[in-house]
Amino acid sequence: MLSIWPKDEKLKQFLNRLLRKIRRLKLDSSLADVDAAGIVKLLKFGKQKAKIYLPNEDTGLSKQLHFSSFREWRSTEYFIDLLTNKNYDHIIDLGANLGYFVLIESLFSKAKIIAIEPVKFNFDILKINLSLNHLDEIDARNVAVGRTNTTVTIYEFGQKNWSTVNPEHANLLKSKGYKANEQRVEQITLDNLLSEFPDKHRTGLIRMDVEGFELEIITASSLLKSFNYDLFIEFHSNILGKTKSLELLNHLKKCGYTHSVIVFNEEFSKAEQILDYGNHLRVQNLSLDDLINYFDIVSDQFLRDNCGFELFLNKL
Repeated sequence: MLSIWPKDEKLKQFLNRLLRKIRRLKLDSSLADVDAAGIVKLLKFGKQKAKIYLPNEDTGLSKQLHFSSFREWRSTEYFIDLLTNKNYDHIIDLGANLGYFVLIESLFSKAKIIAIEPVKFNFDILKINLSLNHLDEIDARNVAVGRTNTTVTIYEFGQKNWSTVNPEHANLLKSKGYKANEQRVEQITLDNLLSEFPDKHRTGLIRMDVEGFELEIITASSLLKSFNYDLFIEFHSNILGKTKSLELLNHLKKCGYTHSVIVFNEEFSKAEQILDYGNHLRVQNLSLDDLINYFDIVSDQFLRDNCGFELFLNKL
């Protein structure tokens, strides 16, 4: 079976990384001369616009959005098309971070939105960004989601979108020199959220970016099998490895999911690319069975050495 991963484009990656480093050094220099905690940027998605506050303290998502309205542009474009063409009744956004995807959900869907963000710093910025766009109707909650109702430790990194309740992944990042602050946060389950929408005939969407904790969240749910939910998951196969990735994919199959779309994002927005990456294999339609079969034959080391992908699933 041929690889589903796009081929490496190392020369393009080297040049693009060089450009990004130069541009971000200039940005850091200009920000250092300004007595401000952050900036407000106008995001533009075609005719739709939204304001987002980008704090200087965040060295992850905020730095990326300084240069472009599109973070992970391929999955953003796919997500906008998905929201535009599907009439979701409600959306549950797990790992809302500063609110980038929540703002997109509000622009392209009339669904009721619940935004879950466990890191207090991120949650406070999320609330600011909802207020900037007069989105008082969005239900934002400062909690984590996991296997049980309890209190857990979350590890907050300088790149705020790397923050995680997964201690193994946190320790891996710390072993590479990244520093984390620890905080305690209430944890609920996915079923707690699903039970708020008891009508099984409604169509919902769960968007999830939880830094490798997707296995714990999904496999703990007893309700997902009987509800008609589409899933849009940042699938961290590089964190999960082979065994846990297969456990999650097979569980999703048991829940009734049959069709998948996988999206491989470049690490750069279009605005940060000197040379565009090739399109081959970047967006693929696969049956869930075919995806499982591929994971059956690929090695654990290969998965850990390569990036994860955005995974859309539905029950056709």
